[in-house]
Amino acid sequence: MFGYFITNDTVKLESNAYKKLITWKEWTFAYSPMNKFENDKLFFEDEDYVILLDGVIYNIQDIKNQFHAEDWKEAYRRLIQKEQFMDTLRGSFSGYIFYKSTRTLLAFTNHSGEKTVYYTFQNGRL
Repeated sequence: MFGYFITNDTVKLESNAYKKLITWKEWTFAYSPMNKFENDKLFFEDEDYVILLDGVIYNIQDIKNQFHAEDWKEAYRRLIQKEQFMDTLRGSFSGYIFYKSTRTLLAFTNHSGEKTVYYTFQNGRL
């Protein structure tokens, strides 16, 4: 199965259903990427965020240059601190940013919406 899954509920994931997992408090972030365009994709956790970016980004080098960053992860981390960061990204992508300090999840897709993001709430949980 390819794609990503996020929950703040006690859901038991099938073993090997997702290749990568991050857990933080009651949250679980799971990701199983396709092997295409691996250098464009991000899935990581730091002290402030859990971040996933899936798809193809056409202007990675421009963004790295803009932020004087050597790697894509650091450039993206700096980019998302801008209020209108989505206006900078070009490509076919979707993803999320989980802000640990506020426990807020920002899910997004590219401007044309070709990468669909599905979500549901059940009993007050995502």
